[in-house]
Amino acid sequence: MAALAGLGVPAFCRGLENAPLMVARSEKKRVRAVLSYQIHCPNMVASKWSAYAAIAPNFPGQDQTRTQMVPAPAESRDQSPENREIIGLVLPGQGSQVNTLSVTVTYEATLYSRVLRPRVPGDKVPTVTPLRPIDRTNYLASRGDINHAAAEFGNWLQREKLRREKGEADTTFAGRAYLHLKRLMRYDYQPLSSRVATQVCKAGKSDCGGLSILFVAVMRANAIPARVLYGRWASSAKPSSTLGNTPYYQWHVKSEFHARDVGWVPVDLSGAVEANARDPDSMAFFGNDPGDFITFHFNPNLIIDSGLFGPKPVHNLQYPMWWWTGQGSADPKRLVEDWQVSTVSG
Repeated sequence: MAALAGLGVPAFCRGLENAPLMVARSEKKRVRAVLSYQIHCPNMVASKWSAYAAIAPNFPGQDQTRTQMVPAPAESRDQSPENREIIGLVLPGQGSQVNTLSVTVTYEATLYSRVLRPRVPGDKVPTVTPLRPIDRTNYLASRGDINHAAAEFGNWLQREKLRREKGEADTTFAGRAYLHLKRLMRYDYQPLSSRVATQVCKAGKSDCGGLSILFVAVMRANAIPARVLYGRWASSAKPSSTLGNTPYYQWHVKSEFHARDVGWVPVDLSGAVEANARDPDSMAFFGNDPGDFITFHFNPNLIIDSGLFGPKPVHNLQYPMWWWTGQGSADPKRLVEDWQVSTVSG
């Protein structure tokens, strides 16, 4: 990581110019998480509802996943090029369902910690599986919020010196970009703000979603496959917890990039940005995943067959997406949400 040597970073990043790296993976725990979501619209008389949720993927951060939904759904895929797995249903509005929809989604997964570190004698080096061509294409694509092919984004990369140098390794450039963005950006949660990469770099601030999208856009613009991880912390929601003025149910967004001969490397840029004032040189959120997060799906910008109105764009599925037909109005609405996580033994 020669390119980091002059940035005053800790010992982890010094002297590794010729040291092969690996992502050490260790099983942490198996969890069961129950997401309860209810929409009550007193001015509505629904004839039909539809609701859709993400199916949790298997990848190095979690495996043996299981996703269930009540009422019982059917499995399908979103209609974007990424073709992500989802579950959903259409049900009649009858009885209490003329103005109320209640959905419960249960996620089970075995979670793993992952740490990027130099290899040492005696290590059992993990096998790094090359990306499938379709995955490489998707994780380098400029589309939706990850719009790194835009001319204004390219100009910003030039100004910020975030272009990869000749011969610069994937992990070296990613570490350099992480430190630069960590020091450059600010954390700011505004529920309705844009998280499009070009808007985030212009604003100089965003939340976990926008900052993760920005990091992924920088990686992809430099020919490093990367993806955004949408999900929730693997801990139960706390009563009266808020993010800004919004009730908070443990949503979070992270990212990871795929380094040659190393594999997927986790990065939490928003955690780094929030901690920057305390330690601007810290690499604590780079290549370090404690295994305390449940991923629902990769990347924003799904296209879901709503079951009622044809394909609809959906930014993400951190909570179920729903539609309805009938009479009246969905406003005002009352949303009741909960997120309860327990450890599964055995």
